[in-house]
Amino acid sequence: MMKTRVIFLLTSALLHAGSLAIAQNRIPRSVMSSGGGTGSNEQFRSVGTVGQTTIGKTSNNDHLALTGFWAQVPEIILAVDPLPEDLPSRFQLEQNYPNPFNPSTTIQFEIPQADFVTLEVYTLLGQEVATLVNEVRPAGRYTERFDAAGIASGVYLYRLTTPLHSATKKLVLVR
Repeated sequence: MMKTRVIFLLTSALLHAGSLAIAQNRIPRSVMSSGGGTGSNEQFRSVGTVGQTTIGKTSNNDHLALTGFWAQVPEIILAVDPLPEDLPSRFQLEQNYPNPFNPSTTIQFEIPQADFVTLEVYTLLGQEVATLVNEVRPAGRYTERFDAAGIASGVYLYRLTTPLHSATKKLVLVR
């Protein structure tokens, strides 16, 4: 048994030091190991791991050792959830309702793909009053509530922005 370990270590060191070490560096996250084959005799059996076929072989009357490379297999996809059939096909900002409102209103919008989205409310002079959304959202239809408690009656603008699109509408707060 000790003789087998010594020969395997010597074989592995020789393979690593030789030109085959270059191939090992090209396989990400690879290590030296038995190489996917099986070898045996009357007293010894070596079964390889998942990976490339055997590239090195040492043997004598008492043993057979196979060496090679193995690489970690990428994750395997076992299932894919279907996309909802009613995904929006375009960027759209709806008119708030009710409009005029007191004290809160609902704003709906659609985005056709995952994106960073901001939904902000401004005065007519461009001063920001509220930020309702400021995050990455997946494709879909969304409903946001705007509570105007604490701000004066008047006309305000709300703007929906993604990296590729922007839309603005007006809302009226009546006290």
